[in-house]
Amino acid sequence: MTLDQKIEHAKTVAAAKNLAKKGPGLEREGQEQTR
Repeated sequence: MTLDQKIEHAKTVAAAKNLAKKGPGLEREGQEQTR
């Protein structure tokens, strides 16, 4: 993985964790935005 890919992956993981705290409904929304 390139450095950019690692950063992007870290952002995605962090966003998923944040959304998971808020609730399952928001998690689906967040995944659609990252695509």
